[in-house]
Amino acid sequence: MTKTTFAFPEDDSNNKIPPPFPYKSWDDFLEDHRSNPHKLIDRIKQNHPELVEKAKNGDLSPETIGFWQKVLNSELVRVNPRDLHGEVMVTDAIEKESKLTAVMQTISNLWNTAGVAPIAYAGVGGGVSGVISAVIVIVLCQLAGNSTSTAASNANPASRKWANRSLWANISLQVVLTLISGVGSEILTNSAQLSKIYADKVVEEHLYATPRRNIAEGERVLEQAKVAQNICDAKMAEYQPERGKSEKLYDPKTSSLYEKLHGPHGVPSSYFDKIRTADLPYCRKPKRLEDDGEKLRGEGQKQLDTVQSTVEQSGGSLEYLKKEKRGLYSQHFTENGGIAAGQEAVSTSMRNFSSKLLTGEWDKLGFPLMFASLSVIFSSASILMTLWHRNKPSIALTFDPTAKQAFDELIHAVAEGLNNQEPPAIDDDKP
Repeated sequence: MTKTTFAFPEDDSNNKIPPPFPYKSWDDFLEDHRSNPHKLIDRIKQNHPELVEKAKNGDLSPETIGFWQKVLNSELVRVNPRDLHGEVMVTDAIEKESKLTAVMQTISNLWNTAGVAPIAYAGVGGGVSGVISAVIVIVLCQLAGNSTSTAASNANPASRKWANRSLWANISLQVVLTLISGVGSEILTNSAQLSKIYADKVVEEHLYATPRRNIAEGERVLEQAKVAQNICDAKMAEYQPERGKSEKLYDPKTSSLYEKLHGPHGVPSSYFDKIRTADLPYCRKPKRLEDDGEKLRGEGQKQLDTVQSTVEQSGGSLEYLKKEKRGLYSQHFTENGGIAAGQEAVSTSMRNFSSKLLTGEWDKLGFPLMFASLSVIFSSASILMTLWHRNKPSIALTFDPTAKQAFDELIHAVAEGLNNQEPPAIDDDKP
């Protein structure tokens, strides 16, 4: 039988692992176990009696994994801690560290997915379509989160580039899901308030829009009146120097300059009523524009005050639409008061959450702020633990192919030793 040698070269400092005491080299360790194969067997009996008991009972065959166990171990449900380390030199400490890292990654992914699900449900209007949409998003987010977490935690030096890409993908995913988790919880817990906010928007666009346009138009006309007055003043300044040059030019009855400024001399004010504003004399135009602007603004404000008063007396925009504007109500809301259009529900939630967050009204956010804060904490912890785990030398060692080869050679050496031993003598006197 060919004599095997150990996998760890003595001159390679990167791969060299110190042999256990009192051996001076791994080859000595290997040769000793070849010569004394029962050392390993005795160590197994001492440290793993449960394996010995199973061997006696013939129960060492691999356990059959059931369907639900496979589902539980899949990336659809969680990050499997066994995927976070290799197959060799796995100590109890490494198993514990891998389990803690996997638990944190799983919690973070589940929490962020829970924040996205309400958006997926409401985004298509709820109902059966909303449930289907939410299920699809949950599956995709779970698979994406758990698979990128697993790949990012890979400490195998041979897969470092892929692990780095997976790490950036996981960080990007965590950031996006964290940002929108508050919006999702807002939809889930604050739908009644969102309906009122959206009702205010509907009333603003459909009922307040015309009065506000009239007010704005009145303001615009008043600005035109100011410009027209400036033109009148400028023309008057041009007219004054002409007074001393010619009596004819100055006399209001005969002066063409006076007529351009004020119109024909001696005509009643009603004379100008039928003249368009644009064709009025320079110094009569400001008064017309000012009167028109004040009228438009006043009428618009009166209309707005009337509608606002009616809405307030009805109990708010939502109740007003429900009682007085059934057509608008049924177009934008469900019978139970929810926002009918899913996109509007999501956009309203985003505006409300971001507005309160940016303006410092955090006390009004309540549960959504707590949910988003926990999402930030869980995501940060998951990323930090992933970085810590993947950079530990002991974790990288579990993927070391030379360590795997060394373990195989140890088993072969023990097998060689057992095969080389003489079988026990048979006593013919014993039956």
